[in-house]
Amino acid sequence: MSFETMNHNERMKLFKKRKKRNKINKMFVALILSVITMLTFIFISGVACYIDTHYAKDALVIYVDDDTNEVACVTIDGNEWSFFEKGFKVEDEVRLTFFTANTDNTIYDDEIVKVKKIK
Repeated sequence: MSFETMNHNERMKLFKKRKKRNKINKMFVALILSVITMLTFIFISGVACYIDTHYAKDALVIYVDDDTNEVACVTIDGNEWSFFEKGFKVEDEVRLTFFTANTDNTIYDDEIVKVKKIK
């Protein structure tokens, strides 16, 4: 049945059906946009929190114990740090990524979470 051959009541039913479908489509789009907005906010908050609690320092390896895999290194500010990992040798340059343990007033409780050779 084409639109031209419909009577007034049939046309009104069709318009109401389309109007209802459009309303549902708009509600679905609004829901999707709300979810995307919420997920974006959570992601940005997580990234900001990670940036606030993590930092990197370059260091020079000064000691390697091959039996225990302990590696000791010193940062440019003179602090010595150690971690346990294979594949490092004395005089390697490394980048240490630290977790602040949520204490900004001291670095001595910070934890090394990642080590990467620079050279």
